[in-house]
Amino acid sequence: SIYIELDLVTNPEGDNGKFDNFIYKNTGIVAGVELDIPMELSIENLKLKDTVDLKPDPNFVLDQNIGSGLLTLNIGNSFPMETSVKFSFFDKDGNKLLTLDDPKTIASGILDKNGVVLKSTLTSLNYNVNRDDIEKILKAESLILEALLNTSNKQQVKFYSDNSLDVQLVLDLDYNTKRN
Repeated sequence: SIYIELDLVTNPEGDNGKFDNFIYKNTGIVAGVELDIPMELSIENLKLKDTVDLKPDPNFVLDQNIGSGLLTLNIGNSFPMETSVKFSFFDKDGNKLLTLDDPKTIASGILDKNGVVLKSTLTSLNYNVNRDDIEKILKAESLILEALLNTSNKQQVKFYSDNSLDVQLVLDLDYNTKRN
């Protein structure tokens, strides 16, 4: 089905006294059309990849009392399909410092009966990191996110331009204190 909505505005400035808002025989009206056409398909193992530039503080020194921590990735998925992710941290020369790969599936956005996302889902992935991992993360100048997308049971779903993966990284550090 096709739904058409039309807005037409004539003489938007009203009578401005300049007599320049008329249509003449040798002029015309310029019109534009915007279509909202969703893609509807099923997908198996579609890989999306994005690079994020990081800005490490060159003067930062990791305190000797920090030994380990927990890196949490909070992922909001508004795609109409399940996702798995892999994160890799790189130095300024493009050398891979650390990869975090979790086989856990991130649930698709919540779908209506027509396969359209009503609401995104939130999944948290937790990674225990040691001091060496923390140093690599803090030295990284870029982060590459790879997402592998799959529809469930070859279900047909609809894609829109506002579907996205929203990612938040949280690093909680364990600070060791000694009392005399």
